[in-house]
Amino acid sequence: RTSNSAVVLATIKVFLHLTKNLPTIQAQLFERLKNPVLTLLASGSFEIVYCVLKHIDLLVFKCPGIFDNDYKQFYIKFDEPLHIKYLKIDLLAQLNNSQNMVDILEELAVYVAEVDQELSRRSIRAIGKVGFKLPASGQLEQSAIDKLIEFLDLDGYIQAESVQVLVDMIRKNPHRRAGLLPLLPRLLRDVTEPQAVASLIWILGEYGSEIPEAPYLLENVIDTYEEETSNEV
Repeated sequence: RTSNSAVVLATIKVFLHLTKNLPTIQAQLFERLKNPVLTLLASGSFEIVYCVLKHIDLLVFKCPGIFDNDYKQFYIKFDEPLHIKYLKIDLLAQLNNSQNMVDILEELAVYVAEVDQELSRRSIRAIGKVGFKLPASGQLEQSAIDKLIEFLDLDGYIQAESVQVLVDMIRKNPHRRAGLLPLLPRLLRDVTEPQAVASLIWILGEYGSEIPEAPYLLENVIDTYEEETSNEV
């Protein structure tokens, strides 16, 4: 037993190597690793926390679900540097299940309003990943889509990033498109980021028969085509 982070992480690496061909024992090992790793996460310096988070990312990849019940340990703190916040947001998207999904969605939605643009975008993408992990026919996936639709009322990069994530989710589950289609005329008028515009044009082409204004919307896109500088559009 030691509180030295280097010793703890090195020992974890050794045990993972020794048990890589012993799945039953390795599963027990993962359970034993949780408490020491979470202790390091809560008590270390920012440098140690970053290193521990990278190890946790690997553990979650090798044993999905291992930290699902401890998701609150990965909520970001106001004084943490951005690179740690980024990692925690990416991990939260991997730790969701049907029991904690609502809590994680609400927490990620708070981060969308952060000043840092990359942090906000990562939070929106994480909400999309939460939705992707859940059954396509369930109400929980609809909760993620509803949360993204709320962000469409905001301007700038938040609106644009939300459009891209929403369209990706609709590509996977077309039956979820009803909430987005009525908003298409306003979004085509307001959104300016090339990737988001391209996503909206795809929706227009795919489901134009369900949008009464579709011919007029497409007409506006064609009229500005020569002025468009982005290859994505």
